Amino acid sequence: MGTVSLSGRRILVVGASSGIGRAFARLAVTGGADVVVAARRRLALEELVDEAGGGRVVTADLAVAGDCTRLGQTAAELLGAIDVALFCAGVGGLERVERQTHQDWMRTYAVNVVGVNLTIAALLPALAPRAIVATMSSESVGRPHWGLASYAASKAALEESFRSWRTEHPEFRFTVIPIGSTVPTDFGKTFRQEILLEAFEKWSHAGMQTQMMQAGDIAAAVLHTLAVVLPLPTAGIEQLVIRPAAAVTGSADVYIQAAEENQLLD
Repeated sequence: MGTVSLSGRRILVVGASSGIGRAFARLAVTGGADVVVAARRRLALEELVDEAGGGRVVTADLAVAGDCTRLGQTAAELLGAIDVALFCAGVGGLERVERQTHQDWMRTYAVNVVGVNLTIAALLPALAPRAIVATMSSESVGRPHWGLASYAASKAALEESFRSWRTEHPEFRFTVIPIGSTVPTDFGKTFRQEILLEAFEKWSHAGMQTQMMQAGDIAAAVLHTLAVVLPLPTAGIEQLVIRPAAAVTGSADVYIQAAEENQLLD
């Protein structure tokens, strides 16, 4: 079995400006990988590169088709061949399903589904043999949380698209990573306070897990797992589910505290 390390590996992290993507990129850089970090916010990416002591920056918005193509092509130019591409970018509005607008649905699908798939298509010629393409998903697939209809639906569509990639391109390895509640994240910074409070109560009454995972812990678990699997060409992980070590259900206090800290559900 190969060494558990990503040293010397060529890695693209999409959605690296905050949360899990930022933590993963920092760990990969400090672990010796050649890393390209991508997101919309250049300043946040430049700060990450300074903190980590390495990495190269590409700005792109997954909601823009041209950005997706450019991101794939630029990452290929910077890295040569790509061993790992990890997609951590994601958006979602919090609102009752009947009040989610055409714009809400289109933006969510554009980023969470279409943009990811277009970027993978652009990356395809640059993927190294047996490369791993992984994406963060959500525990809400199959059990949508109140107020997050478009988000859960988009993640379900994303997972289905990865099954198609697996079917049509078995020469690469495609991994879906559903996660539970996570902090810190920028996911919910635009949610309205009144709908947040209603959602917290609904989630609590539905018995949702109220123990939050740390983004850094998830990033470390993902990085370690990929490092183990990457040098094993006949092994692949179709789904890596990460949930809190000790599930706790009960009051909505933990969600309210997270909202006050701008560290909301991912």
